[in-house]
Amino acid sequence: MKKLYFNLSKVFILLLVSLSSYKAEAQFDADSMFNAVTNNMNKEFETFRSKNQKLFDDFVAKNDAAFAKILVNGFKEYNLLKGKKAPSDPKPKDLPKVDPLVVKNNKPDVITVEIPKDTVKPKVNPNTPTIQRDEPEDFSTDKSLFKFYGAELGIVYDQSFVRSVGASISPEVIGGFWTKMSATNHYHFINQLLDYKTRLNLNDWGYLMLVQAASKRIAPESLSTQNLLTWFFMVKSRYKVKIGYTKDNVQLLIPSLQMIYGKPYYTFNDIRYFAMDDGVGAISTYNSDYGDAQMALDLDISSSISLGTKTTDRPVSFEFEGKTYSFTLKYNTNEVDFFQDYPQCDMKVFFDAAISSEAKESFIENLKPLIQGKSQFDAANLLLTFVQTAFQYKTDDQQFGREKFFFAEEVLRFPYCDCEDRSVLYSYLIRELMGLEVVGLGYPGHMASAVNFTEELGRDYFMFKDKKFTICDPTYIGAPVGMCMPQFINVKGQPIELANRESNLASKKKIWEKVFAFGGSKGGNNKDLIYDKDGNVYVAGYFFGEAAFGGAKLASGKHNEAFLAKFNKSGEVVWAKQAQSSGNSAANSVSLDRDGNVFISGTYANSMSIGGASLQAEAGSDVFVAKYSPEGAVLWANKLDISEKPKTDVIYVSRLDNQSGKQGSILQFEQSENFNNYGISIAPDGSCIVTAAYSNNGGDLVTSKDIKVESSASFNHTEVWQEEFDKLKADNYESAIAGLFAFMKTMKVSETSVSGKSIQDAMDKMNPDFKKKCNTIYSNIGKLNLIKNAGGIVTISTNDGQPVALDALKLSNNSKIKITSYPGGNAKVDVLNGASIGKAMIRFDLNYIKLIKNNGDLVFDYDSDHQQKTVNLKRDILKY
Repeated sequence: MKKLYFNLSKVFILLLVSLSSYKAEAQFDADSMFNAVTNNMNKEFETFRSKNQKLFDDFVAKNDAAFAKILVNGFKEYNLLKGKKAPSDPKPKDLPKVDPLVVKNNKPDVITVEIPKDTVKPKVNPNTPTIQRDEPEDFSTDKSLFKFYGAELGIVYDQSFVRSVGASISPEVIGGFWTKMSATNHYHFINQLLDYKTRLNLNDWGYLMLVQAASKRIAPESLSTQNLLTWFFMVKSRYKVKIGYTKDNVQLLIPSLQMIYGKPYYTFNDIRYFAMDDGVGAISTYNSDYGDAQMALDLDISSSISLGTKTTDRPVSFEFEGKTYSFTLKYNTNEVDFFQDYPQCDMKVFFDAAISSEAKESFIENLKPLIQGKSQFDAANLLLTFVQTAFQYKTDDQQFGREKFFFAEEVLRFPYCDCEDRSVLYSYLIRELMGLEVVGLGYPGHMASAVNFTEELGRDYFMFKDKKFTICDPTYIGAPVGMCMPQFINVKGQPIELANRESNLASKKKIWEKVFAFGGSKGGNNKDLIYDKDGNVYVAGYFFGEAAFGGAKLASGKHNEAFLAKFNKSGEVVWAKQAQSSGNSAANSVSLDRDGNVFISGTYANSMSIGGASLQAEAGSDVFVAKYSPEGAVLWANKLDISEKPKTDVIYVSRLDNQSGKQGSILQFEQSENFNNYGISIAPDGSCIVTAAYSNNGGDLVTSKDIKVESSASFNHTEVWQEEFDKLKADNYESAIAGLFAFMKTMKVSETSVSGKSIQDAMDKMNPDFKKKCNTIYSNIGKLNLIKNAGGIVTISTNDGQPVALDALKLSNNSKIKITSYPGGNAKVDVLNGASIGKAMIRFDLNYIKLIKNNGDLVFDYDSDHQQKTVNLKRDILKY
């Protein structure tokens, strides 16, 4: 599959680079105007930085001093609860096999289940950017290189970091450690760690492991110091991690949203804190949190971790309906090593976890052709037989001498697996290859799966949340889909509700396909669709001209206008509302409070009317927030007061009162590619937290009309692009990728309409050999039109309305992308809709492409589990 992404990258790069050399159909002036605009943005941001940073410096200093006092005076002894034992009822030592006569005479049964109570995760505030103190760029540092599950990492850190705290531990020692570390230049180091978290696609547990590994490099001789460093860096990364001590041993207390089995814990403010050492009984610690620490660790692995491409082969063989199938599967060695260090936690985490791209594509390539064209029953039966017979069985006690749950990919690593491991793998295959909803089904000493088929099968089933789930037992050898082990038919099983990202993505795609057909569009790539507890769907975006949402007819003037629509669980429109605006507007985030009220946020230019509220954007554009009842009535609407704030490279965070919409103070942060939780969230107290960003006319919520170069001006695009290209090369951008950055920067402050023929003409001049070497791609480019829309959104349309294939990249008519630049120089191209990558039956929706300025890397993020591939423009694509 690797070549697939190289080819995709080549096409994408050639397409954009060729664009940078064309002369636009609507000619622009721009040298002076473009430079004036960008220079003004830079000055504006520097003014903001100098004023805002003083507030941040004071905030951090006060927080650090106050927390040091808590540490010295707030420790007391707590008796930890004994760790909860992982489910470990005796399992069969030998695989149960079905009698063929039983299969033949089987009559469907309604399986007895005990519907579990909805588990409520501890309430924590939404993730917002870290408030950081200003630090000098030049100070004495040390360096260290280390491997992190196969990834080669390097860290640079302040020489004054504490390396040892001695043997005696007390509140005074811990408080003194905090004070000394607070005086160091530690935010530089934390930002490095956060960069690695983003680059490696780590979840919260992965970040904790990374911080621990880095702390070990800084203080290799002292475990207590390592734990104190880990605690300090995690707290300063906004996690609610605590430190404690028992006699002279320092212990980390990890706040987890999920149960961690076998680890003692204590509950502070409804959050369980786990000691990672098994034998801890009583511990001295504190109850309060650092002022900016807001997050508990979420152990879910919703995105595939990127730890390199080292793979190992696993040959497998099975027989189905008289035919033997043999092939080799691949798994990522580094990722499986990471899984080995994962704590035993809620079974749901293992069911829901994403796996490596190598294992995922290996499963798809080898198994999807075998089920193609089959009925749901036959396809699910083939996959069930595969899991039942391609892997040997042993209990965890037999194989490891202890209980150990497997992630799906780990089944390929070890010679044996038991019932829960098989159920995890089978549920993953059903979700990934068939797109069906799955639940786990737990029994005393046993685990099975159940599938919500859309075809009626007439097999053993149970009802769960108004859906029929048919049992599928990957440990009951020879039993087909829909056959429960006889000894469990009358035993109350417990359904384990899963995230079902794949089937949920399919459901969301169907809603958006309807929205597109009605005339609506996506305004961003964040939280624009949400389900309520009854299965209703709320979706936010924008439309232009006329849109017909069922019986609701919407009409805009000469601009895009925001909308909010409600669909019932059957996919029918309940209502649709628009927000009238005198300039372009778009809604791109939606959220619900505990009472079912709906909140949207987005951007608008000039003025907007929502319900009875009139909003005025005093400086080009602004952010709007509105609250609707479940019936579609506007309860209030407001805007963020950012008229005198900078319009580039800044994140705004504002809290609004739930009942009145009254706005509190606004926090302002420098934008970072390590932060992406934009949009509207509801805090535990019910208030609305809105996070928005300007980003050179391409932010997640806000776009700035006042920095556009209007199309009526005269503009020589080629000359401006060349000037920017030269500037970026001088600014240490990797030369092979500098042209892409120059193109994107000029494009974002202008509005152009480009035909595929114009691109071909540019290719003929700049790269005449391309037509000969890639004639099919060249011809298909001629079928494209590229239009720069208002709001920083680029619409890619086709001449005949049909999809266009550019090698592995497939573009539908009216595909949309959005470009975001970051203060550090990197950039991201978000795909809002219509772009996929792959070949034949292996196709994935493309989420975004990130461009790295200093080495020319391109990171492709795709599919619902955010698989990632990194290729280098110079080395892998241009081959020099």
